[in-house]
Amino acid sequence: MTARWNLERKFYYLRWLLYLLSFILIFLLARENPGILNAKAQFATKLFYLGLGVVVYFGITLALFEKVNYYVFHYFCLAADIVLISLLNMVTYKVHPPFFYLYFFVILYGGYAQSLVVSMASTVGMALVYGFLTLMRYASDPSGIQPASEIFRIIIFLSCGYLVGIPFDMEELEKNDQKRMKDEQTKNARFLEEQYNRSRALVKDLEKKTEELHDKSRKLETLMALGRMMSSTRNLDALMDLVVNQSKEWMNTQISFFMFVEDDKLEMALSNGLSEASQQALSSKVGEGICGEVAKTGRPIRLSQKDEDIRFASLLGSPERIRNILCVPLKSADDKRPFGVLGVANLLIGDDFTEMHESYLMLLAADTSVSYKNAFLLVQLERSYLEMILALAQAVEAKDPYTHGHIDRVRWLSVKLAKAMNMDEEDQEMIAKAAILHDVGKIGTPDHILLKPGPLDDQERDIMNHHTTGSYRILKDINSLDERVKLMVLHHHERYDGKGYPSGITGDKIPLGAQIIAVADTFDAMTSDRPYRKGFDPDIAIDRMRECGGTQFDPKVLKTFIRAYEKDIRKVWKKEADSPD
Repeated sequence: MTARWNLERKFYYLRWLLYLLSFILIFLLARENPGILNAKAQFATKLFYLGLGVVVYFGITLALFEKVNYYVFHYFCLAADIVLISLLNMVTYKVHPPFFYLYFFVILYGGYAQSLVVSMASTVGMALVYGFLTLMRYASDPSGIQPASEIFRIIIFLSCGYLVGIPFDMEELEKNDQKRMKDEQTKNARFLEEQYNRSRALVKDLEKKTEELHDKSRKLETLMALGRMMSSTRNLDALMDLVVNQSKEWMNTQISFFMFVEDDKLEMALSNGLSEASQQALSSKVGEGICGEVAKTGRPIRLSQKDEDIRFASLLGSPERIRNILCVPLKSADDKRPFGVLGVANLLIGDDFTEMHESYLMLLAADTSVSYKNAFLLVQLERSYLEMILALAQAVEAKDPYTHGHIDRVRWLSVKLAKAMNMDEEDQEMIAKAAILHDVGKIGTPDHILLKPGPLDDQERDIMNHHTTGSYRILKDINSLDERVKLMVLHHHERYDGKGYPSGITGDKIPLGAQIIAVADTFDAMTSDRPYRKGFDPDIAIDRMRECGGTQFDPKVLKTFIRAYEKDIRKVWKKEADSPD
């Protein structure tokens, strides 16, 4: 539009110039030949008004050109042209200035540049005005007008307007075609863009659904693998640790926890990512708080901070800044109410837990409940089995009044020695268990050998020596019993120099716990009465054992035992050798 305005501006300037030249020419002709003007007009007055009209016209068009709408300005100029040409025609009488025809063509261009309709209207309008003014002149002075000549001029006006309009009309049609093509191209481009955007949306939706399907498949595979792992895990602590860690990773959260119902109260058993303060905030009575309500109703609960739920109030001040939480019940098919709660909190991606999160965690909780119940029953069964074995071992011990209290004394001595060697509590506990079970294999030893009042012959000694492997066979199927305990029982009759049984291993290859039990077992055996001999004095037993360092016993273990004996075992042993506490 700017280029077109600049072009039309030049034609407007040309018209102003033509008007001024026309007035100057009329003024000069009127001075030389006043007869060219209308005799009824006052020359000076008309000339004054014409000049004033030109000045006003010039000023208005100049002022409006840059400020008003293009179409308003254009139609204003066309109307002003017709008025001024009419005035110019009125003041002339017999002679039409040549500029008059130039105005006509300049004005035609202005009309055609806008549209064919405007141009034709301007042409017809000018012809009608010209004809009307000619008739008026003819009425006042018939001698000065030739009708045929004037009609010919009007026809020439109209013909020229039509001929001049043809190229402009073609230009207008071409512009319209171009506009239609451009509109069509724009429409097609918009349609293609819409189709492209729709295709992209479909692709994104497909990618999203594919990702969701992949995520579901991955989680189900993980759940199946986790179920297999849980079913093969018989240790309750290991099971809880597996579930807590896997649920945190599986649900992509910052926090996970495992809680148990004990005496109508929900206690935190294990957590990952929770501070002690947050553990206390989640622990509650059954029926109170988020987890307590899950434990009471058996229904899952998922909440976020923006829910403004009163049950969330206790978590607002947590060090972890808990934003959202999902808790599900732990309940097997045989349970009347949940025995615990499994929960996760603070999603790493997303603001709220969804139904899908809830469904997945419920599946995990269901598998966990079954696995935990099975593991719990297995532990109970193994505990009963272990207690039965201990009862049998004590029954075997009770057969021989000379060995009464041997198990308790060996356990006490072994723990004393383990503490003297600065072993941690877990190792001390395992050594205590191994000391209690070290002779359980004697259940399979015939009574005539086990209770023989005199020394054993070689064949009997060989049978007796098999009690270590018998003990291992009895204990190996107890999965809740640490394998290290079983190996201590198996090797507690090995010798440091490799001459022991059942494997004949040497030195550090012998488990340390087995070496400790070996020292304690030997000391108690030497200081205990037998049918065929009297028990040694503890000091004498220590002196004899001292000679076996490096052969029967590990020198370091034996040296530590002797120091412990001299420090506090001696006075306890001499005071009450049968049952030291």
